[in-house]
Amino acid sequence: MLDPERARALIEGFEGRRVVVAGDVYLDEYVHCRPAGVSPEMPVLRAVEERVEHALGAAGNVAASLAALGAQVALAAVVGADDAGRRIAELAGAARLDVDSLVTDPDRRTGVFSRIVLHGATGAGHHQIRVDREVGAAPSAAVRASLEQAVDARLDGADAVVLADYDETARRLGVLAPDLAGALVERARRRGIPVVATSRRHPEQFAGAEHLFVNREEARRLGLPAEQGAGALARRLAAEGRHGLVTITLGGEGAVTGTADGVHEIPALPVRVVDPCGAGDALLAATTLARLAGADPDEATRLGVHAAALAVGFVGTRPVTAPELVNLVRFGGAGAGKLHDPESLGRILDGLRGSHRIVFTNGFFDLFHSGHVELLRQARALGDLLVVALNSDRSTRENKGEGRPVLGERERVEIISSLEFVDYVTVFDELTPINVIRRLRPHLIVKGGSYRPEEVVGKDLVESRGGRVVVIPYAGRVTTEKLIRSIKAASDGTRPE
Repeated sequence: MLDPERARALIEGFEGRRVVVAGDVYLDEYVHCRPAGVSPEMPVLRAVEERVEHALGAAGNVAASLAALGAQVALAAVVGADDAGRRIAELAGAARLDVDSLVTDPDRRTGVFSRIVLHGATGAGHHQIRVDREVGAAPSAAVRASLEQAVDARLDGADAVVLADYDETARRLGVLAPDLAGALVERARRRGIPVVATSRRHPEQFAGAEHLFVNREEARRLGLPAEQGAGALARRLAAEGRHGLVTITLGGEGAVTGTADGVHEIPALPVRVVDPCGAGDALLAATTLARLAGADPDEATRLGVHAAALAVGFVGTRPVTAPELVNLVRFGGAGAGKLHDPESLGRILDGLRGSHRIVFTNGFFDLFHSGHVELLRQARALGDLLVVALNSDRSTRENKGEGRPVLGERERVEIISSLEFVDYVTVFDELTPINVIRRLRPHLIVKGGSYRPEEVVGKDLVESRGGRVVVIPYAGRVTTEKLIRSIKAASDGTRPE
């Protein structure tokens, strides 16, 4: 178990760490479509494009993930002199990456991974097919030499070097050929800079790297011993490759880190998986920065698993931020993928507001009862998405006094998130949710009980944008205060009211 305060201190230590990332970069493309029946040309499904999104892929996503967690990152990679290469440079700049180390090869085609994402009536998107535009040839010796020089120029002052080999071709078309990989490992080691490496097919070329990451598929190719588990393989790879640590990512089973002293097996968090893309990159980024911040292998891997749990909750490739990671550790994985900090949830809703009617409600939801259930059920019926903002333990105590809440924030998050008609949950520490409402910009604010509309916090904000406030009386007039009085009366042996 990772102590939340210890985790917060480690995550604060991510800020400003200087990391150089070198490797294969691709453009991730997501073509979001809605179904439109059957094609008039032939009996196949027809879809209509609604929007296209782009993100940094492969080593680019590793770099963006490190930057989103607070690191200062230089991305050394090779792109073509084409639209995809220019888009990668733009995205890298927007992610606050140092792009001076990007090498343009006019003879190289930039790789693109294009996913067709189909959205149903609920708004959830599902991948239908991935279309890859692979690179056509390996970079020339001159281009690789330019990449080596770009990395070397950024080693002074670097806290770590990450070598991200995403080449899956049999012809070795990636930028990190064995001679270059070995040279970069050796250059960094001579300067006392730890090297972190990940490889889809060729981990052996990173011998001497301090920390090696491989996924389950690569582990199987390397001889994952089923009867002994991944821990034995991780320790063997560490010994054979002269690595201090080897982490094997196991998808829904979590991750295993092997060292000379033992094995750390960290289970995955029980979260809702929307899209597994980018989970391994998030795990690598958080684990690497945690080690730089002073975490031991167990703590670092746990933070990495938490970051991966966040990454699988998004459609498409999106880096995990430090506040999101702090929030997830604070609530111990509660929320089944529905829990987000206000800023992160705001970014999610920004992309949905045009097509979804967003309903917002807030409260303490202490000693959850049937009135709460009916309130939330009716609130959800008023729109397309229901967001529930919970007062934190501190906020509840400041509003209600000592002795409250009866149920802690983690348990209340778990209860609210388990309801199928609740789409998102967030927690706020302030006395009122005014700042949350200001960031989330809902179409409707719903309150339960005997409130008058003019008493509802955020009324002016929502109405200024064309929204409205709705008050729903609690069904059965059940209240938390009545429940508490009944419990106290029962414990005293007296008849409850």
